[in-house]
Amino acid sequence: MAALAANPLDANEMVRRQKESRPMLNCTKKSQSNAEEIRSTCLESDFKTCIAATALARYLAEHVDDVPISVRTRMLDTHDFIMLMVPLIEEPPWTRRRETADKQVLDIVTTSKMVWEKYIDNEWAEVPSRDLLKITKCEAQCWFTLYFLTCSKSCRESYGLNSFRKEQMLRLRKYLNEVMTDQLPVLSDVMSRSGLGQR
Repeated sequence: MAALAANPLDANEMVRRQKESRPMLNCTKKSQSNAEEIRSTCLESDFKTCIAATALARYLAEHVDDVPISVRTRMLDTHDFIMLMVPLIEEPPWTRRRETADKQVLDIVTTSKMVWEKYIDNEWAEVPSRDLLKITKCEAQCWFTLYFLTCSKSCRESYGLNSFRKEQMLRLRKYLNEVMTDQLPVLSDVMSRSGLGQR
């Protein structure tokens, strides 16, 4: 899951590959050697595994009061699930913008346009710009993880909310708007209990 949060412009080849436009990937695929094709398949598998890990993090967070204290400590201190959610919400690896060809005559692209895509049910699907604010399952997992961890009494008591962590969490304030709370009403609790709603 931490691999998803890493900046794709740095050394995160897995996320960078997902953000690339499909025509570029197709051209690359034709000229790939067997070793490169295996590497590409591994990166695809890693991406899907990280998406599944995000869902597992949400389930662990949902039952955080029932897990042994050692597991809770690893979630909050060792791996810091709350801080992991911040970059996943700010720079979602499951949303990308790519260039697509409108018309193609004799392998000559006549026009192109930019489209938005979201990773839905293990594949990339084009999303109209009017639906960009609709929350997908992947996006909801991060918000639910935050909700369960920030609203749990045991987590609030044991999580050391220092100035750095608070500053990172405040970066999410701009995403907590009426459109979001209409889709995920629990976010109003995140706003009130974590201090994100205070201006």
